[in-house]
Amino acid sequence: MIARAVLASWLVLLSSIESAAEGKDVSASEIDRWIPGILSASSVPGLSLAVVRNGEIAFAAGYGVKDEKSAPVAPETIFEAASLSKPVFAYGALLLTREGKLDLDAPLTSYLETAFIEDDPRLERITARLVLSHSTGLPNWRPGRWTDSPGPLRIEFEPGSRFGYSGEGYEYLGLAIERITGVSIEDFLQRAVLKPLGMLDSSYVWQVSYEESSAKGHDRSGKPVSKLRPKRANVAASLHTSARDYARFLLAMVDSTRTDVVSSMMKEETKIDAALGWGLGWGLEATEAGRFFWHWGDNDSFKAFVMGSRRDGSAVVVLTNSANGLRACQAVVRAILGPDHPALAFPMLQY
Repeated sequence: MIARAVLASWLVLLSSIESAAEGKDVSASEIDRWIPGILSASSVPGLSLAVVRNGEIAFAAGYGVKDEKSAPVAPETIFEAASLSKPVFAYGALLLTREGKLDLDAPLTSYLETAFIEDDPRLERITARLVLSHSTGLPNWRPGRWTDSPGPLRIEFEPGSRFGYSGEGYEYLGLAIERITGVSIEDFLQRAVLKPLGMLDSSYVWQVSYEESSAKGHDRSGKPVSKLRPKRANVAASLHTSARDYARFLLAMVDSTRTDVVSSMMKEETKIDAALGWGLGWGLEATEAGRFFWHWGDNDSFKAFVMGSRRDGSAVVVLTNSANGLRACQAVVRAILGPDHPALAFPMLQY
């Protein structure tokens, strides 16, 4: 009965927000008015968001609290971006293809001295293109990936035959890029992507400055959980960033003058269903309302979502510090970009 009451109140809130938005560019004051109710209804302690319009950062703000000390969230608060790490890394990888250092269709085995998986000839068919479009045949994560004794990694289906979301594939490409560049993947991404785009507060490894500026994750009951402090970059999941910093990356994604690397990210490589597919780093959505790029992030106690349109020069990124965060992310996106987005019903986004 309680669950039904909560759901009913949530649907009423969402309906009222969508009715007020009516598909128009909502104002900062309207967003400010809606977010407290979204946080309360979704049981999320803190949220930060940034909105890009007409190729500019139109609005960035923080709401709620970032930790058990009730410190307020700000646009500069650092969150775990989780899988929002992937598009940033993909952009860096494609910069290497433009320089002729990485061949999208060459087997990744040609760049590495040791095999990523032993005794499976299908490994020779895994390329950077298949990694970035999630069609390698590798699982998202091997059994026990985040424990001290992970299980074996295996290819689960024929590479290139269908979509299969895989963090392991991204890690594999990260190893190849370290071999190509001769530097750590963190150093490469700082030099090639983060610093050039002005993302000076972002890193795939833990920074001392984050001790004061970062949010703390919370489980579904609202209890704070231990903080992830990665010493080694995981290109699929360890990016730490702020909403304002990530919006600087989105500026590059909606910049109409970037017609090589960014355009290739937005070209569909793998089909998921009639409306959804995957490019080189981004999920893609095609509807009567237009084409959108999108991605979500899920590090258990941190959830995030981003969606944008190159045609409109618009985008929104939402970062939360809660295992309940995807509901809040979806509500914000529906309010700002409209409710009719099949990507929001993607199975891995359901809470």
